[in-house]
Amino acid sequence: MSTNRVTGRRPGRVTWRNRSQAVAGFDGIEDGRFSVPTLTTVAPDKEQIARLAVELLAELIGGHRGAVAREVSAGYRLELRESA
Repeated sequence: MSTNRVTGRRPGRVTWRNRSQAVAGFDGIEDGRFSVPTLTTVAPDKEQIARLAVELLAELIGGHRGAVAREVSAGYRLELRESA
């Protein structure tokens, strides 16, 4: 038997009893704001990811064949909501 039980006390609202687990999504999906309970998500900086991808592609197209492999990373933010 699960230790989490979801019960609806009011229409459109869910409460958690004996909450021992948390749920989180990834990719900052907007629909998570409308779920019940609202979904915690990790939202990557999509603009920064796009900028880095274009820069790396431009280097490849520009003939930088001798480029050294490197690790790149982009920022993110945690959007803490009711599910965690």
